[in-house]
Amino acid sequence: MTQAAVNLASRPFANTRPLRRVAVALWLVGTVLAAVAGTLYWRSFFGIEGGREKIAAVDRSLVVEQRRLAAAEAELASMDLQRQNLEAAYLEARLRERTFPWSALFEHLAQVLPRKVRLVSLSPQAGDPRRDPANSGVAAVLRSRRPTSVGSSSRVYLQMTGVAANDEALTDLLDRLFGSEWFTNPSLPSERRDEGQIGFSLGVTYLPKGRAAARAEALAARREPSTSRAAASPPPAPRPTRRSSSGDEL
Repeated sequence: MTQAAVNLASRPFANTRPLRRVAVALWLVGTVLAAVAGTLYWRSFFGIEGGREKIAAVDRSLVVEQRRLAAAEAELASMDLQRQNLEAAYLEARLRERTFPWSALFEHLAQVLPRKVRLVSLSPQAGDPRRDPANSGVAAVLRSRRPTSVGSSSRVYLQMTGVAANDEALTDLLDRLFGSEWFTNPSLPSERRDEGQIGFSLGVTYLPKGRAAARAEALAARREPSTSRAAASPPPAPRPTRRSSSGDEL
């Protein structure tokens, strides 16, 4: 006869190892998740701070640019833009003088220049100082919104100096200028005798496009308002007279 096994346990036996294993695994997962969450929070915190610093830097640069803009507007308001525009127009007109037709001028001068007359200097000007000396140079351009240009004008005043062998040669030059298609209103403001020759200073209006074009331009100018008519060309000047060394008129 066998003896029955004696159970001395206070409670029935239960296998809790799987539960412990699951609990440890859950604790490990929770710890990892907490570490990840802490890392993300740390990074986001410093990211927000960096963004704030960037925004502050942008705000500071914006304030600086606004100050520069205000300074530029104040400087612009203090400028005399009208006068500067007129000065720019004057400089543009001077630059257009480079297009002056020198070749055509020399050809036309060769047609009227006698053999016994030699030119020493030649200076073209857009305005005629004989009409109104105050209307030449920068002052005229600053008073007018349409400055004239030597290269584009149909009337160019030429100031020249030269030497003539005798009175007949100088008179011949004046006659040829009066009869030329390309020149008008010659004047002889001064002359001097030196060792048998005659040094002279001569002014004449040069017509690069001819007399017909100059007349058409003068007619169009007369049809404009009174402000434009004031700039129309004057009537032809009387022919200058010269006296020879003996006192006779030439």
